[in-house]
Amino acid sequence: MNTSKNAVAYTMKRSGKKAETPKAEKPKPEPKPEPPKEQSEEEINAMFYPTADSMIQNQGGVEYAICSKCGGYIYQARKKDGSVISVRDMIVLGLRGFNQALCKNCYSEAVKAAKAK
Repeated sequence: MNTSKNAVAYTMKRSGKKAETPKAEKPKPEPKPEPPKEQSEEEINAMFYPTADSMIQNQGGVEYAICSKCGGYIYQARKKDGSVISVRDMIVLGLRGFNQALCKNCYSEAVKAAKAK
């Protein structure tokens, strides 16, 4: 009996094949979920556009919305560099940062309060 095992081992060794021994199967690891794809600023803003568009009113060719905090009007605003921020973008800024549609005064107050914390 021992001789036949040696003969098989010798034959396997000589032919270059490895002797197959039954092995316990290892469980395959589950694939890791992919990290979420980073979104651009425009994609993030686009999520808020339907809400912002529903808040915008138009009277006499002038677009405006109502501030959630003070009840004042939200008009287009100018940045320090002179570029114009539309009413829609003002609403989106407030919604993204503070979950409210804010006029430029309330928005700047909210930013200052957030920085102070």
